[in-house]
Parts: sequence; structure tokens; C-alpha cells
Amino acid sequence: KVKWYQSRARSGITQLTWSPTGEYILYSASRRSDAVLAWDLRMLSGDASRPIRGLAAYSRDGDTNQSLDFCFDDYGKQMFVASVDKTVKIYDVATSKVTGVIRTGLADSVNGVSYKSTSAWGHKGGLLSVAVGTRRFDSFEGSDEDADDKSEEEREEAPAPGSLEVYKLSGVE
Repeated sequence: KVKWYQSRARSGITQLTWSPTGEYILYSASRRSDAVLAWDLRMLSGDASRPIRGLAAYSRDGDTNQSLDFCFDDYGKQMFVASVDKTVKIYDVATSKVTGVIRTGLADSVNGVSYKSTSAWGHKGGLLSVAVGTRRFDSFEGSDEDADDKSEEEREEAPAPGSLEVYKLSGVE
């Protein structure tokens, strides 16, 4: 089991976030990884017989070199996980179970998420900002296809290089 967790973090860690609840838990996301991982760091001994232990995995479609973010609600009860499949998965942190999925309906991967509680503004719930986009290359040097040869209609039909959407969430503190 330890090797499974370690293998998920070897492709280049792109994000590290401590548990908002103050526990000794560090969450990590990596390139080409199908999960956000939770690590128990109370075992920071340097002793190979007592490795840092993986606690939970929060699944996502992450087979990409792109950085895919995750974030928490203010209380660390829910996690929002960006995914290549154009969704944001909402997890109950304690159980590692999916409690909801936001399907953006956009033409590209979700790569960024940021949650803001609206309770300070006198409203229940919160706002989830979602960044969408994938880097694209029109052509390679020496290729027969040239971006300048595309018609205006073809250029207009191409998805925008990125966008931002904001979702109002009522079931989140």
C-alpha cells in the first residue's frame, strides 16, 4: 500500500496543502496522477522502516502533464478536485467519498479551483471559482499545416485558450 501512494507522487508534485483542520496531514497533487493524496506526516523520522504513510486518495481524471488544483472549504470538511474530464469532484474529506460533481460543460480540462465562503457576507454556502483550459499548439515548425492557413470560421470554432467560471454552492459551509 505504501508503494502505491509513493508511485502516485513520483511524476512531479504540483501542489502541497496542509490540512485546514490543523492535523498532521499534508495533501499532494502530482502530474499524470489519478488522485490527490493525503499523507500522515507524524512519521517524519527518516527511518525507512517507518515511512510516511498514505491515508486517503481522492480520485480524479489526471492523466496529463498539466497542473490540476484542489482546495478545501473553510472547515476542511470538503475538498474540491479539478479534473481533466471537465469536472470538479466534491469530496467529504473524512470519508474520501464523492458527495457531488460539477460538470462545467466547457470544452476543456478544469485545472484550477478556489473556494470562498460567503458566510461573512451574510449568505450560506460559498463560491467556487473554476479555471478551465489546456495549452494548445496550432502547428509544428516544418509541418504542412500552418495556423495562418486556417479559415476565419475554423479559428472562431476553436475553443478559447482558457476561461473562468464561478459557481454558487449552497450545501457548503
